[in-house]
Amino acid sequence: MRLTTFTILLLAVLLAAATVKIFLLFHEKRSLAARLAETETRLHALNQKFDTLRFRLEELQNFRNSMTEAELTTRLQWPRLNLSPGKSPLSSRDASRSSREKYTYIRALSEKGMPGKEIAKILTVSEEEVQQVLALAALTGEGPPDSTSIEKNPA
Repeated sequence: MRLTTFTILLLAVLLAAATVKIFLLFHEKRSLAARLAETETRLHALNQKFDTLRFRLEELQNFRNSMTEAELTTRLQWPRLNLSPGKSPLSSRDASRSSREKYTYIRALSEKGMPGKEIAKILTVSEEEVQQVLALAALTGEGPPDSTSIEKNPA
């Protein structure tokens, strides 16, 4: 079988084209590998930043919850703290408003899932008062509909 000059030339061109294509693919592979490494580095940095921000958010939420509880406790204890020996007790209007607020807070904390014992501790009331408020709220339909949120003393 005899190869003509044209066939040899055609084979040489095809070989050169294949060599160029291999070189281009190799170059593209190196470029893509470099871009992948850069992207992975940036992703890692973003994940670290995200974790830092998530931790900071949790800290802020915990702080806000603590401040809310402290404000609530202070607001409920304020009438007691302001009663010194020379001062008169609260007027009945102030006392009823304070009681309504306290009962509202009891229901709200219970609806958020806080146990009655913790509610009593935070609001500086007896556990029995918390149980009574929650029982009344359940009866009137203003509170949790089930009795699971009302902790009963086993005594």
